Amino acid sequence: MISSTMGIISNYLMPGDASGLSEQERQDMAAFGLEAAKYLAENYLDESHAADFMSAMETVAKYGLNGSVSDGGKVIYNVQEGQVRMSGVPGSYVDMEGWLKANDTELYNQINELNQSIINHKDGEKHSAKFIELYTKAAKKILDASSDTKKDSGYADWKEKVEKTKLPATFQNVKYNGFQSFLESLQNQSSLSNSWISANVSRFMKWLAA
Repeated sequence: MISSTMGIISNYLMPGDASGLSEQERQDMAAFGLEAAKYLAENYLDESHAADFMSAMETVAKYGLNGSVSDGGKVIYNVQEGQVRMSGVPGSYVDMEGWLKANDTELYNQINELNQSIINHKDGEKHSAKFIELYTKAAKKILDASSDTKKDSGYADWKEKVEKTKLPATFQNVKYNGFQSFLESLQNQSSLSNSWISANVSRFMKWLAA
């Protein structure tokens, strides 16, 4: 659950590199990431956790969609103090844990405890629900943070832009009831080739099995 979530974020929602991709392909990759998240939510989470999980993933997708691509293909997320970096994504992001350490020590400590528990492989069955709970809370807290200092002067504008960002509606009538039906329902709907879809659905399923 956790490795697949991190894989979705770092490879599709907030990738660090977009070399060789058109803007449409980058948008469609984000849409694919959201469909993978939806598959995870439909098959591995109860209704309440699924809703919170998708809310958090959609927020991360909006962060990603507001990144710009340099001439060298690097995706740059030029946001202010409100930037979130989920564990496992490229190191150019502002550290979410660092923001929490300065602004919400209690939540920062809870995330540290969760990370340590994951490292020690303790209470594995509880990790998924706790992961969603804490990271959803953190994402919403940072997005809702006030910005009244000079160093945060651009944050309010960025926050408004993120909130108004429309998520791509690339894929329609996606089926989440199994690997093959999920794969087939995604094909022939985007700028991404069917071979790309097949390879990345297979990679996603490997994350789920890890």
